[in-house]
Amino acid sequence: MAKECLDGYLKERLVELLRLHALAVDPALDTWHGSRFLERWADPGALSALESAYARYELRDVARALWVTIDLWESVELETARRLGLGAELDRAELRRRIAEVVPDPRR
Repeated sequence: MAKECLDGYLKERLVELLRLHALAVDPALDTWHGSRFLERWADPGALSALESAYARYELRDVARALWVTIDLWESVELETARRLGLGAELDRAELRRRIAEVVPDPRR
């Protein structure tokens, strides 16, 4: 239940960020609603990374998928902010450190 609630919410927010990124690239793009036709309007590189951002029902894989999601979020966020001329003032190193205290990155 926790994985479904938390990861589901996180992925919904990620899809919304992918939508903002797509519109920052092309404001006339039709991004539909939700994740409808995501494969048509989202960045191909982000879509490729999104494939590995989902986990099997296994603790180590859940942790791996979380860190893949964090990496993807950061790269799309920074690119979107750059395209829109916005600052990205979050201390990402501190955030990563705090998350790693609870869920260590199994990829390392």
